[in-house]
Amino acid sequence: MTPLQSSLLLCVAASLLATGCSDTTIATDEQPLEPTEPIARRDLSGCSPETSTACVTLSDGAPAETRYTLFNVLSAEDSGLYLVDGLGRFLNSWSTSGADGEPMPEPGHVLGTIEHPGPTTLPSLVDFRSPCVAILDWDGGAVWPNEAPPGAECGGELNPLQYGTTDEGRPSALAHHDLQVWNTPVYWTPEITESRGDGRVLFLAHADLTPEQSAAVGGMDVGEESIVEMAADGKTLLWEWLGADHIDELGFDADARAAITLFAGGLAPPDVPAPPGQGWLLLNAVSYLGPNRHCREPGSSECDERFHPDNVLVGSRQGALLFIVARHDHPDGDWSAGNVVWRLGPYFDDVTFGPISGQHHPHMIPFGLPGEGNILVFDNGSAAGFGRDASGALTSNLYDRGYSRILEVDPATREAVWSYEQPTAGADGTPRFYAFNLSSSQRLPGGNTFIDEGNSGRMFEVTRDGEIVWEFVSPFEPLITLQLPTGTLSVNVYRAYRVSPDWAPEG
Repeated sequence: MTPLQSSLLLCVAASLLATGCSDTTIATDEQPLEPTEPIARRDLSGCSPETSTACVTLSDGAPAETRYTLFNVLSAEDSGLYLVDGLGRFLNSWSTSGADGEPMPEPGHVLGTIEHPGPTTLPSLVDFRSPCVAILDWDGGAVWPNEAPPGAECGGELNPLQYGTTDEGRPSALAHHDLQVWNTPVYWTPEITESRGDGRVLFLAHADLTPEQSAAVGGMDVGEESIVEMAADGKTLLWEWLGADHIDELGFDADARAAITLFAGGLAPPDVPAPPGQGWLLLNAVSYLGPNRHCREPGSSECDERFHPDNVLVGSRQGALLFIVARHDHPDGDWSAGNVVWRLGPYFDDVTFGPISGQHHPHMIPFGLPGEGNILVFDNGSAAGFGRDASGALTSNLYDRGYSRILEVDPATREAVWSYEQPTAGADGTPRFYAFNLSSSQRLPGGNTFIDEGNSGRMFEVTRDGEIVWEFVSPFEPLITLQLPTGTLSVNVYRAYRVSPDWAPEG
């Protein structure tokens, strides 16, 4: 492996990828959408952006219009956000970074990160510091934080959020991985149609620690991700949260804290340093809990305040840890705003489903969907977790299952109520289910689950019984493909979302 590949692998391992955008325009097929005949084929030889209907590899014959898919492409030439129907036909595209771009409740509107214009470089991949967070309309024009025409440049007609600056001194939101507008669901649900609430935006950023904060982590000069909430004006900082201020609440024992310092110092097995500028927790997901069955009326005796709708669910990829941060003081003084009030990991002796590791996209299933109030997580099963391994050596790869699964967990009982996994290829030709990083999952109104296996660019829908009823593979070339001892690793589709046909203005 060349030094360049090794450097890129750091980005892959941490899901820290951001790229420039192309101006690719895909023509819309004006054919009316008809119910599809069942398609049972897995030959992808004809799959390309020009022949994307060949990328649909399985269907149960349900009407195509029920399966609009919005997916984030990480590609050297075609990074961006794309919308296809259930036959794989392109309906629209947005020029974004290819990282998390997600649907807003407003039809045709997306929230995403917009990159500074210019060629993709290795530093831009490693830094993953998007200068602009914007809401774009159907035509690609920015409607927030300031109105701008389609194609407006960040720092030109489109102003970046006022949070920080890049190492080069450019204004930057420092945004990475995940973002959400308050009072909107994490993805489409027919029960929640509010648009933007008061306009505040939640996202992950980067922050420098004080010497005292670094000492709390382990005494080294470690990086840190921050959780940031910005007001609708794009300038007023409403809230900032750092793990270093709450490490005693995260449950790491002495061995884990020692292993954290190894990871931060670049000595963690397999002798791969932490990506420059990235934090010791490698936070990769953050979202408001939103309305849920555990807390219908905050402040009432029936509300479990751990699950207050304003509280924030956070995922630590490297810490093998999910946790909820309180946004309000407890009515009876049990905790203060900013405290960690619920946690899954970093150890799993008290659950029956074993460790999660390297996970992505944990979220509380939105109100109105089957399983609402449960936590759904794409458990990648890749190496993560701080501690001491069976040989007694300190490691930042405490867990490494080697295959992925989708877990649905009731947070009140900490029991798994549903899971999907396929560690080996199926007899029917369905491939092994494993994504080293990236990836997402979504509960659908009918009870099925939509899954993005991000490395392969494979998006599919499964029933509660685990039957695959629809499948689509991204037709774009992946950003990176590496041959590793464990197999081929590509970076392809960061996240994908299912939306209603009514969401598309021209649907």
